[in-house]
Amino acid sequence: MTASTRILLCRLGCIVFCLVPTTLIGGWTCWRATTGFAVGQRADWERALTERSGLIAEIGAVYYPSPALARLENVKLLHGETRQLVAAAAAVEVAAHEGGWQIELWQLQIHSAGLGELARLCNDRLLREPHRSQASCQVVARELTILRGQSAQSLLDVRLHFAPQPAGAELTCAFRLPDASPSAAPVRLAIARNRQQTPPATRWQLDTAGQSLPCELFMEVLPELSRLGAACRFAGAFSMTNTGRQWSGEAVGRLVPLDLDALVTEQFPHQLSGQASLEIERAVLDNGNLTVLQGTLRAAHGATSPSLLAAAQQELQLTAHRELPGDVSATIPFQQLAVRFRLDDRALHLAGEADPTQSGVLIASASGPILSSPPEHKTAAVNLLRTLMPGSEFQVPATRQTSALVSLLPVPTVDPSAVRTAAHTPTRLTPSVPGQPTPAVRQPMMR
Repeated sequence: MTASTRILLCRLGCIVFCLVPTTLIGGWTCWRATTGFAVGQRADWERALTERSGLIAEIGAVYYPSPALARLENVKLLHGETRQLVAAAAAVEVAAHEGGWQIELWQLQIHSAGLGELARLCNDRLLREPHRSQASCQVVARELTILRGQSAQSLLDVRLHFAPQPAGAELTCAFRLPDASPSAAPVRLAIARNRQQTPPATRWQLDTAGQSLPCELFMEVLPELSRLGAACRFAGAFSMTNTGRQWSGEAVGRLVPLDLDALVTEQFPHQLSGQASLEIERAVLDNGNLTVLQGTLRAAHGATSPSLLAAAQQELQLTAHRELPGDVSATIPFQQLAVRFRLDDRALHLAGEADPTQSGVLIASASGPILSSPPEHKTAAVNLLRTLMPGSEFQVPATRQTSALVSLLPVPTVDPSAVRTAAHTPTRLTPSVPGQPTPAVRQPMMR
């Protein structure tokens, strides 16, 4: 090979292996810096997030600090129909790792009105999709702020983990409240889908680890919690399973402060005022029916209406210790209210603890007992409904309050043999088919 040939080959090698790759990389880098590339990448991310969440995604800018890391800035999720803001984050970093994704969020805010949409997203899209179409995901946020009107609630050190499984997806969430001790265990919420049973079911488990969780966080998902009062907080644990029709499970914990006006006065034609605490020793829900509820209700420096005392005396077999005024607008102040209760499918049991010097006192004032229960008190659970609602209004559970209570409170099981007439022979309408044996009871003929 001549010297000129070797020089030509070296020049060709330099062009192929040095100049061409350098030119391509430089051109690709310049193209990535153009507005068209950035707009295209942002549109791709918005399209992907919208398809995955069912919400409208808007992104301010997209950057790639490294080949396996994407940084999205000024991210917003909007309701699909109303375009109301559901959630927003100043920045989101998405990193791919083996088998899934690692996501970190900064300045994350969620509007309470959008919590229902996020719960729907969790239930319909994360938990119910086939696991083959999903990847594991870990989400970390130093602080999450839930906005509700003019108020805000912060959650710290939020960590979510999503794991698709053949039997069903699992989602776990852990966080701390700002007023919790740094050494306190985090609040834990676990949601698991089991599609191997019939019908498929979703299990929800919450453990506040001694922290008091504001009930208003869940009011958009469970509007009934508004009856507890805006300031009510829950500390305890529950495990509930939903099959798509009814809830079943158990709960223990403490609700405080419980607004008795919101719970009773604003719902029923009686007055019961004051701030109370409710200790739930055990609550069992079976297919939407409250089969067991045991605990203690305590309140101080409140007031009640004569109508409630009269109804309790008549329907619950309690004793009123003073003459009740006839004025329906009058109120009777009390110093202490303390009631131990047990409600099951057989009966309602009440025991008073308002006066340490006398047994059975449910409500007491400075001058003495107002309402008390007899020893070994027992009455039918349905009498609680008759106490809360006037008899004329309880004939048909047409009101929102009675309808909810009737579906929740336990009712006794009816034995059909106890009410069936012995000499009764059932008559059924059946089609007349030629060749069929003549039934014992003649069937009506359609003419």
